[in-house]
Amino acid sequence: MLYSGGKDSNLTVWRLLSCGHKPVILLTVKPVNPESWMFHRPCVEYTPLQGEAMGIPVHTVEVSGEKEKEIVELLEAVGRLKAEHGFEGLACGAVQSRYQRSRVEKICGELGLELLSPLWENPPESLLEELLRLRFDVVFTAVSALGLGERWLGRRLDWEAIEELKALNRKFGIHLALEGGEAETFVREACFFKRRVELEGLKKVWLGDWGYLKVGKAKLTGKLYSK
Repeated sequence: MLYSGGKDSNLTVWRLLSCGHKPVILLTVKPVNPESWMFHRPCVEYTPLQGEAMGIPVHTVEVSGEKEKEIVELLEAVGRLKAEHGFEGLACGAVQSRYQRSRVEKICGELGLELLSPLWENPPESLLEELLRLRFDVVFTAVSALGLGERWLGRRLDWEAIEELKALNRKFGIHLALEGGEAETFVREACFFKRRVELEGLKKVWLGDWGYLKVGKAKLTGKLYSK
């Protein structure tokens, strides 16, 4: 499955496991261009630690990040991995983005894979609430939208944060699932993780109206929340 390390990717893994699916490999896509239309960059270098924490191998592929060209590059990568591992489906964490879903559908059609998209058209607010009920430890790693200032970088998703996001949705129209690029996240711990990914040496990089969290290093530790 396509795996960025964020909240939607991890909730997708949980949904698949809960339905009896056995993910063979998690595919992290690292775009050279930080303004990729499909993939995010913050903290993707630490997805192998998340994979180790859940016991699923992670494969990372680098793409240009250029619109449409990155889809061709992803298609080639998925084709190689299918030949190597023999999987029959491709999962993604799309919620309401038809741009993202249609591109993954195209890849599945070209390679004869079943598309698995368990979060598709779920109410965004219910997804955020599900994350907290399942004791996911989600941290904001990038923000780029009105109302999401520097203080959100490194902030943990909690009930108060959800209420603030709902207010920002009413005021500015940001997507509650943050699927329009308003923000990016990283899951340090989840109910199905065997260990926790600890991020250290955090530094906020603020560029006027958007910013990201720079991480010095990351390591696996014992669990804190999802026991």
